[in-house]
Amino acid sequence: MLERPRAALLSGQDAQSESVLRRILGPWGFVTFQAPNAQETIEIVAREQVHVLVLNVEMPDMSGLDTYRVLKLSTRFVPCVLTTQRMTRRVQMEALGVDAFSLIPKPLRLDRARRTLESLVRKYYG
Repeated sequence: MLERPRAALLSGQDAQSESVLRRILGPWGFVTFQAPNAQETIEIVAREQVHVLVLNVEMPDMSGLDTYRVLKLSTRFVPCVLTTQRMTRRVQMEALGVDAFSLIPKPLRLDRARRTLESLVRKYYG
């Protein structure tokens, strides 16, 4: 799907979600990094060329929403998919407010996650 390797950062994801995301991104040539929390996410984005962020809304030290807000102020634009176990109207509105590419519910379904990431990659990386 892509001509050269790209990097995806999976932040605050549980083991099942990471497995689903790697099954999708690996065959497309993505290298994946993982971060358990917001602080490590911010550090990785500062030092690595990240092309796709997949942020869990419910991270221990800062929400994925707030993490994306910080990243947008301090780094170049990186498209973001948010994941959540709590798909509430408030979370949906906040995801729109931070201009996330998409918000998908957990547990992640392979087909939905694949469609979402495929759309993101097509939009931003042709």
